[in-house]
Amino acid sequence: MAAPVHKVTHQYKLSAKVEADVLTVWCSDKKTEKRWETNFNKQSFPGKDLKDVFEKIKAAVSAKPAQWTATYPQEEKGNLYIDINDGTVEFELPEVKWDPEDIF
Repeated sequence: MAAPVHKVTHQYKLSAKVEADVLTVWCSDKKTEKRWETNFNKQSFPGKDLKDVFEKIKAAVSAKPAQWTATYPQEEKGNLYIDINDGTVEFELPEVKWDPEDIF
């Protein structure tokens, strides 16, 4: 009997911070050793305050179970799509250099 085929399972860590009217969001995938990150400004989320967006991300990450999902890029070096709380906040993060020091 053949051994079962295991699909790649992702192990994501989503983090964010707000400093000087800039929201920085990054996500690391320990299994594939990839990282996505970008900076957002107040124009990035029309009609929403960056601190409110940050609080929504923080709450979604802290929730049990987590209230956010990541959709892995279909193309090499593609953007990672993030959905916070079923569409409350949505954005894409471009791939950046993997940081092995980004410990889970």
